[in-house]
Amino acid sequence: MDGKERCKVETFIAVADAVNQQMASRFAEQQVAFMAQLWHFTPRSLLEGQKYVKTGDVADTCEMYGADADEVCRELSGLQTVRLGAVI
Repeated sequence: MDGKERCKVETFIAVADAVNQQMASRFAEQQVAFMAQLWHFTPRSLLEGQKYVKTGDVADTCEMYGADADEVCRELSGLQTVRLGAVI
């Protein structure tokens, strides 16, 4: 690795570790998982996400809000298909 790549890797790992430790100290594991699932519904994820959402990716959030996880995944996949079609 050159100096620039090394700096990125060392900085990223240190920051990711610090954030992980802070999240773990402030929130229960279940809450962290819930927040991770909420990412699928952020504008950035909806506009830039490149992976199709699986039922397990949003199951806990859907259960909490009384939504059908399979239907939510179909809707998110439809949005992704439309977005990708618009980009191409």
